[in-house]
Amino acid sequence: MGADIIELSASSSNPETLLGNEERPGALLEAIAKAGMSRNLFIFIDELDKSVNQDKADAGSLLKLLEPCEKYFYSPFLGCKVDTSHCTFLSAGNNPLICIKEDKPVDQEATDAMVSRFNVVEMGRVLPWRKKEIVQEIIDEMLINKNINRQSDSFKKLLEAIEKCIENDEEDGVRGVQRKVAALVNEFLFTREFGDDWSFLKPKNSEEVVVVSVE
Repeated sequence: MGADIIELSASSSNPETLLGNEERPGALLEAIAKAGMSRNLFIFIDELDKSVNQDKADAGSLLKLLEPCEKYFYSPFLGCKVDTSHCTFLSAGNNPLICIKEDKPVDQEATDAMVSRFNVVEMGRVLPWRKKEIVQEIIDEMLINKNINRQSDSFKKLLEAIEKCIENDEEDGVRGVQRKVAALVNEFLFTREFGDDWSFLKPKNSEEVVVVSVE
């Protein structure tokens, strides 16, 4: 599409983190400045649900920012309005957007208003075949330039362990299985490098600590 994409995480943000204050520009202004003269900018706000589901102030700030009729936002850092007419906002989350209010669990009015700002696309569970494709990409990336014999028994055992890991994974997404597969591959590489005798890792005395990192 020839468009620039800037990713912002809202998992632990607050209004000032996103929009800034008199002393700090904020993530949004920094993103727009980083894009420079781009006139077709996509701003992807990841994990928006984690922000608005726990902080009602975030909802109010984001409601104004995402209002379709608004083509700017006010920057306290610059003390003026910043043009966003060239920006398209996207977002993703693992849970429904629920705006919280101090005196009640759900601010339904704000929740409805927030949801109305988006064309919502619900994504289902990542299917096992797709998880295998993603896992294969991880394996290929971690084993690049490692000169691995993929016909060896040890490598076949690694693939069997990964297959069971995918079969037993109950998460809808892939983050959990990604971490587990990465750990299995690291263990495979470590054993390949040092064998099964890991006794040299044990500290010789209580003051000694040995740290090993496998790249």
